[in-house]
Amino acid sequence: MDIRAGDRISSKRHKGELVVAVSGRRILVCRKVKKDGAPGNQEVLVDRNEVAAVRLRLPLS
Repeated sequence: MDIRAGDRISSKRHKGELVVAVSGRRILVCRKVKKDGAPGNQEVLVDRNEVAAVRLRLPLS
């Protein structure tokens, strides 16, 4: 699964939607999304095995 910075994901461990800030080989550094849709200041670490869903950014090219 190719996850890049800017993609929005859902995690098995964290509630809500997350925006990927830094995409590593095993760990993703993500920011929680606020209720208005803007990226928040709270950062969480997500293992690639814990990613439940990926919503890619547009345009897909």
